[in-house]
Amino acid sequence: MRTNTAMNQRYLRGALSLAFGAASVITFACSSSNLASPERTSRLLVGEWELVSGCGGIAGQCVDASQLNEPSRYRFESDGFVTAFRGSTQLFRLTYTVTPGSSDGTGDERPILIIGGGPLVDPRPLRVSFEGSETLLLDEGCCDRFTFRFRRLR
Repeated sequence: MRTNTAMNQRYLRGALSLAFGAASVITFACSSSNLASPERTSRLLVGEWELVSGCGGIAGQCVDASQLNEPSRYRFESDGFVTAFRGSTQLFRLTYTVTPGSSDGTGDERPILIIGGGPLVDPRPLRVSFEGSETLLLDEGCCDRFTFRFRRLR
């Protein structure tokens, strides 16, 4: 009986240690202090980005860039301007801002990119995230919207 009790206690301690460790990692990874600041996001945006694909819609499908009615390339400049292209045609050159993400009830606190504003450009807020330094994700947000994947050109 003593052996089973000792084994059970050892098992319980190991399971609790594992659970505590996992909870610590999740808490650290998801804490808002671990999210990119608007300033850092703005610095990472600077450069030229080519649209690769978009995923979303009611079916959650992914399509390549040629099937999307979005700019095929963005050039973000450090002075706060962005130029958008479709193919070699310039679509617009406007200012952009990156603001802190705000919890809108979904818990999504990724920084928000606003390009232009007013009637010239759809001022939809785009949530910004990166996969490494070469992949940019612009996410339209909740509920059947698209996430656009870009690769860095320079």
